[in-house]
Amino acid sequence: MSIRLYDIAEEIRSSLSTLYESDVQEGWEEKFDSLELALEEKGLAIRHVLREMSVSSDALGSEIKRLQDRKRIMDNAEKRLKDYTMGCMEAAGRDEIKVDGIGLKICATPAKAVILSLDTLQAAHPEMVDIVQETKPRLDEIKKYEKDHGEAPAGTEVTRGTRLRVD
Repeated sequence: MSIRLYDIAEEIRSSLSTLYESDVQEGWEEKFDSLELALEEKGLAIRHVLREMSVSSDALGSEIKRLQDRKRIMDNAEKRLKDYTMGCMEAAGRDEIKVDGIGLKICATPAKAVILSLDTLQAAHPEMVDIVQETKPRLDEIKKYEKDHGEAPAGTEVTRGTRLRVD
C-alpha cells in the first residue's frame, strides 16, 4: 500500500519536532533519506497525474470546440435548407406539403414591433412607454394597437415574417 502525501509530510514534521526537542538520535539520516525518497516518488506520481489531467482537459477543450463548430455548421445547413424549401414552396404556390400526416407548412411568425422613434411613440402614446431609468417601449401594447387599428402607432413599425414548421 502506498503512503499518502499527507502522511509523509506529517511524518517529516513529527521527526523534525522530535529531532529539535531531543539530542540527535541514531538513524535520523536514514529516516529522513527514506522520507525524502518517498516524498520525491509521491511528487513524481502527482506530477504524472496532473499532466494526465492537463492533457485530458486540453483534449476536452478541443472536443468542445469541434462540437461547437459542428453544431454551428448543422444549424446553418438547417436554416439554408428551410429557406430553400420555403422559397420553392412559395414559388410553387404551396403553403403546405403533407404526406401521411407528416409535412411542412409555411406559417406566420409572431408580430415584431420595431421602434423607429421612441420620442415620437412616447409623445403620441405615452401609455405604451414605461419610464424607469431608461425609456422602454411596451412592445405588446404596440402590437395590440396595430392589430386593433390596422396600423402601427406613430413612431413604430410592425413587421411579420414567415417560418417553416416541421411536423
